[in-house]
Amino acid sequence: MKPIFAALLVAAHLAGGCGGAGAEERADEAYAARRYADAYAAYRALAEDGGASLWAKAGAAAAAAGMLDSAAAAYRSLAAADPGRTGEALEGLDRTGRLAIRSSNLRALRMVVDGITALDSVRPVGRFAYPLLRGAPPAPADTARLLPAALAAAPDAEAFDALLLAWGRALEAGGDCTGAAEAYRGFLRRTAHVRAEPGVRERLTACAYEAGMASLEAGRPVEAERWLQIAVADSGGPEGRRALLALGDARLAQGDPIAAAIVWQRALRGDPDDSVAVEAARRIRTLADPDTTGGSPRMEGE
Repeated sequence: MKPIFAALLVAAHLAGGCGGAGAEERADEAYAARRYADAYAAYRALAEDGGASLWAKAGAAAAAAGMLDSAAAAYRSLAAADPGRTGEALEGLDRTGRLAIRSSNLRALRMVVDGITALDSVRPVGRFAYPLLRGAPPAPADTARLLPAALAAAPDAEAFDALLLAWGRALEAGGDCTGAAEAYRGFLRRTAHVRAEPGVRERLTACAYEAGMASLEAGRPVEAERWLQIAVADSGGPEGRRALLALGDARLAQGDPIAAAIVWQRALRGDPDDSVAVEAARRIRTLADPDTTGGSPRMEGE
């Protein structure tokens, strides 16, 4: 008999006396006979009205039966039934998580991670989050939530870089272009294998442009300039060329029309009929117009 469960049986016996063979005793007998699935079913039925101890037994029986999602649910119910036993529930979830890793049970692993974070938001979950995200990434918002912990548990640099790239994609998919740009920058700084991921630099340019435009529209031109400088590093591409216009706007908003004109001059290179070049020329003419009252009208489509 497993030591943990044996302790549970002793405690139940001391608490309940030596009465007749009731439903719980029959469930105990099923567990002792290694009929773990039967024991779990009996404990769970009793636990609805019987309290925390039965949820603890249900969790142990489910784990022994390999019913790891049921075990994770039982341990969460244990904490709900008796908050004073939350530590015991967390230990049960931890054991269940280790079993889930060994059996590659991603559903149970997800329930373990969710259960631990719900019961103790500061308890480390990296060793469970890492195999979960490597095996079957959840929705973008959940991926972004779990990735910091998974990064901390990454076993090597290659795994860390793969997760960092996944973090950027999850943040971008969730609408957080600023965070995505930071992740993409980190990936490109760390890895020499950019050719294996040829779209990363383009994604960084696009996200940096979006982050810069958001900062500019929010009245934060210094912050906007930082992001737009990243975007214009790819000034040969469409997003990078549009970023030249916005970078000039950011410098103009900081009261430096000469610096704005210098940036817009860069946008004139190439095809003079290009829409970006046409808009850059218009903005330069606007600077030279003595009747200009200020401002930096956006190009249509920016």
